[in-house]
Amino acid sequence: MPALLGKSDAEKNARVIYDYRSVVDELLLDHFTREWKRWGVGKGKMLRNQSHGSPANTLDLYSVVDIPETEGNDILRFKFATSAAHVMGKPLVSSESATWLNEHFLSSWGMLKRLSTCFFWEA
Repeated sequence: MPALLGKSDAEKNARVIYDYRSVVDELLLDHFTREWKRWGVGKGKMLRNQSHGSPANTLDLYSVVDIPETEGNDILRFKFATSAAHVMGKPLVSSESATWLNEHFLSSWGMLKRLSTCFFWEA
């Protein structure tokens, strides 16, 4: 426990933290996301997920679902979902970007147009 809290020698701290994060990654990927995907397939449903910010390998999590989804207006965050979709041959990516323009769900159509013009139409 001291090494997990960074209170042992540097090498042991690093090894224990790596092991801990590897276990969390495996649990999220194999015992949640893949199980959720199997459930969705059994129901005939497509799944989308916002995997960014997870304490697991984001690209692996995005690769399991049918539609990687992001949020906000951070270009780098868009690339997490779109990169996974591209590498895995997924034709769709979604984003709930409009909810982050103002207080949630209070954005005007004009604000949304400015955002979409900025991100998608300018060279």
